[in-house]
Amino acid sequence: LTVLFSGSVPILLKNCFKLVFQFDFSVRFFEKVTKLIAFDVEDRMDLINQPLLMIAGEKADTLYMTKDAFDKASGTENKELFMIEGASHIRTYWVPEYVDKAVEKIKTFFAKNL
Repeated sequence: LTVLFSGSVPILLKNCFKLVFQFDFSVRFFEKVTKLIAFDVEDRMDLINQPLLMIAGEKADTLYMTKDAFDKASGTENKELFMIEGASHIRTYWVPEYVDKAVEKIKTFFAKNL
């Protein structure tokens, strides 16, 4: 872009272009974030047509969501919801006892289905 004006006009134009770009970026970013927030995997659970293993902590606050998603996975007969006794959602990631149970379940599931 070449501007053939003198004085503060080029700076003004430059700032206008910057504001337009920032606004356009902000609008596009907001639209993408809105779509991401609105995405709900439960709406597509019926598309799963492969063996399905879902693992959840028995005391997870989010357990109801896991159960709802599991029920909606109607595209496969080979599905299993494995509950880790005594575990909350977050503890399934870092408490060795719960991690070990999840890993063992994954091993047997893969051995059976791969």
